[in-house]
Amino acid sequence: MIDLATELLRAHICLKQEPAWQRDAVKELTGRYRGLFDRIGRETITRLKAVGVPGTDLQRQVLVMALVDAIDEFGEISFDGTWEAARHGGQRVVGDLRGQGVRGISWHEPSPDVEAALRNRIFQASERTMNRIVGDVKGVLLDSHQQGFGIDKTATALGDKFEDMKRYELERIARTEIHEADGAAADLQMKELGVEYEQWITALDGRERESHAELHGEIIRVGDTFSNGLEYPGDMSGEPEDYINCRCRARPYILPRGKRAPGNMRRFREEDLLTVEKGT
Repeated sequence: MIDLATELLRAHICLKQEPAWQRDAVKELTGRYRGLFDRIGRETITRLKAVGVPGTDLQRQVLVMALVDAIDEFGEISFDGTWEAARHGGQRVVGDLRGQGVRGISWHEPSPDVEAALRNRIFQASERTMNRIVGDVKGVLLDSHQQGFGIDKTATALGDKFEDMKRYELERIARTEIHEADGAAADLQMKELGVEYEQWITALDGRERESHAELHGEIIRVGDTFSNGLEYPGDMSGEPEDYINCRCRARPYILPRGKRAPGNMRRFREEDLLTVEKGT
């Protein structure tokens, strides 16, 4: 269960710490989301006034069709609005590898295959977000029916829901989608470069999630999952509590000279590394 006050605090922290390009991207993407949901809200309320307060789940599903029909449009907006973040994710991986002494690599624009894979991940994440919003709106309709609200009172409840989304939730969604794109692109870049291991890095400033503080420093094979079930920080296939307003990142991890990974551990830390015996 997401605690709203905690997530608003994390959003404020994100706003203070995120670089200028990210703030600009969040602002622009939020604006495009608000335009979309302003239209959807009007269409949904107009439909409500035409057909009445729905009493069955099927009727509620029909009433929220403006949201359902906009899933692909939401995905396109998300992809366009997160492309710069994806580029930064790939660039960061190359920079991390260079910082660890890897030579002969350079960043280039994502290949068509990487772009297609990234588009697929972003669309899947956007679909999950929209399905959650559809569920929330249907919940407002169900609650209105159970309380015996008429059309006008239900329309007010729906209007309040869409206004709440436009005031704060859509900015949170924009920030989360941008973080997902950054993490997904970094993950794809590591795979394309043949990186073997990656390490979870948490923003340890006293305001991080306790569960993410515990993850700091954990190492896995690229393509495996961290102990919270995510393939990378921001991976929206996990639980919302693990990716909303997350500020963590994954970095490629190069085993130090003379060290090897423990063969019996899927997830390990630097202190678990084994010394390579001379002559082996």
